[in-house]
Amino acid sequence: MSVVKVGPPWSRAVFDGAARAVKFRFRSVGRFEDVKQLRLREYINPFEEEQLLNSHPEVQKAPRSAELWLDLKDGRGIHVGSAVQAGLLLMDASSAAALMGVPIVSERTHFDPTPA
Repeated sequence: MSVVKVGPPWSRAVFDGAARAVKFRFRSVGRFEDVKQLRLREYINPFEEEQLLNSHPEVQKAPRSAELWLDLKDGRGIHVGSAVQAGLLLMDASSAAALMGVPIVSERTHFDPTPA
């Protein structure tokens, strides 16, 4: 597989193995050689995380939004995608990471679900 596409057509990241480049929304955002790692940021509220620790299957299956970032060797981070279901984004990101030969780092970011 020489091309991995992540996201919907209007907001897609394309990891092109032949060109060894990453494009986001039809613009080149980096070269494979410049990428240190892929970072998957999952958004979760504190209650859900507490339930995950207690092994509640219904919470584990609940869709959570996530973003995919390229971490470059020069210290910059570039947003290259988002999804409503973190698991689907992770599946596509793992294919892209295998193509580039870089690791995937996962992180959770807390948000407060109560309106202000």
